[in-house]
Amino acid sequence: MQTHNLTWCSTIAVAQAAVFTCVDKEIIVLKRFERDRITKVKIPLYGGSQKMVCKVATSEDTAHAILREIQCLQIIAAADLKTPLTRIPKLLRIVRSSDHGVGVIGLVETYVPHTGTLSDIDLEKVHLSQRTGLIRQIKESITELHRIGITWTDIKADNIRVNITTNEAWLIYFGGGGTDKWADMKKLGTVQGDLAIMRKLEDYLNLGEQYHITKRSTI
Repeated sequence: MQTHNLTWCSTIAVAQAAVFTCVDKEIIVLKRFERDRITKVKIPLYGGSQKMVCKVATSEDTAHAILREIQCLQIIAAADLKTPLTRIPKLLRIVRSSDHGVGVIGLVETYVPHTGTLSDIDLEKVHLSQRTGLIRQIKESITELHRIGITWTDIKADNIRVNITTNEAWLIYFGGGGTDKWADMKKLGTVQGDLAIMRKLEDYLNLGEQYHITKRSTI
């Protein structure tokens, strides 16, 4: 696995408690989703042929996102796992740099079988009942996140994968931040902000204005 000379990686070493770790050189990349930052991988030493997702920091900004995601997934793992929270990837390993000793450069989490994110799906070809089911599932997951003190924050179609085996909506990114087309940046990181973006996401899934605005911007 390609590594980077990240002098700041030791700043997120505090997140290692109670989580198994691995070293970047133990990871075999199977497919790249987002250059070197997000990849489908396996770690033969620990998981055999099991497919997983690896996210690594490639800049100081993405290091902060990795730290937040690790912290959120640790809180979720420690919570009572009600059904909506099982539609969130499980933190499997924290990735240490072989060049920086204890420094943490990323995480490994559950792989969700999919054909892309929600934004890749032509929702006009998806039956209303299925779209309504996805809305319900996403709302349930957000409600449970708020119950345990987590805001999802960067809510958008790009951060949802539909499991091709179960047709369930999985929330896949907890790094924080926001996107102008979706978020009210003044409310970012608050429950009110999450609920406001969820209304846009519901409109998106109902083929409303948000759907057409978002699709036009990708053409």
